[in-house]
Amino acid sequence: MIWDMETKKAWDPLTYIPYVVSQARSWGRTTLRDGSARFCRSSLQRGWITSEEGRVLEDVFVNDAKQTIYFLGRPQMVKESGNTLVASPFQPLFHVRHAVGGPEQAPLNLWNIVLLTDAPDPRYCEPFKQMVRAGLLPGFIEIYIERDLNLKLSRI
Repeated sequence: MIWDMETKKAWDPLTYIPYVVSQARSWGRTTLRDGSARFCRSSLQRGWITSEEGRVLEDVFVNDAKQTIYFLGRPQMVKESGNTLVASPFQPLFHVRHAVGGPEQAPLNLWNIVLLTDAPDPRYCEPFKQMVRAGLLPGFIEIYIERDLNLKLSRI
């Protein structure tokens, strides 16, 4: 279940993370020799530590066998039309690894994020600390449960 959600979110971030993404497009899905899938993704995203929005470009690698998705931030990439897209400079490039771990009865949603800054910047940790303090499911998991599993969530 979690893996299905992660792969859908990777291809269609506008549906699964609309609180971060306002436009998105994925293209060029190919299967690599090891069975992984690779595609390109462009989206307009809200910044990590600013309300400013900008274009984020990513090479996405989906490894079903390892239940891991890698999002590698890119400064530019070529669209299917041959035109070049350029990432907005509103925040540093970043790479993300999303993975699924744990047993089926207690699955874990695993994340690693690397921000390509010149020096460590603790301001980028704060959004994640706030999420943990809130103690809620990440928004994309709630969207998946309600949209794809047709289950209603409520807070007590």
